[in-house]
Amino acid sequence: MTKLKKDIQKVLNKFPEVKWDRYIDSKKDLTFYGWITREDDKFDYLELGFKMNGKLEWYSTSSSKYSKDFGKRLNFEHFDCKRVEDLFSKGEVETIKLFNN
Repeated sequence: MTKLKKDIQKVLNKFPEVKWDRYIDSKKDLTFYGWITREDDKFDYLELGFKMNGKLEWYSTSSSKYSKDFGKRLNFEHFDCKRVEDLFSKGEVETIKLFNN
């Protein structure tokens, strides 16, 4: 196993509640996507972005349950995930196809 794979695997293994599913190799960086099963049988995601040297650059999650904990595990600042419709006014949001509508 290469050093890059070992470095990434070490980070992925910090999240036993995540089922890792996909990744994208843009030749400049690697992005990994995983799913977190919720109590309501829906899913949240965790997304991790690595440079090609194995350094974790960023993360994103939709999980309100784990969001702060994930930031602590990664030693990253935490930001809440927000709903798209909360950003736009009622008239603006009507032009955007939303998941729950």
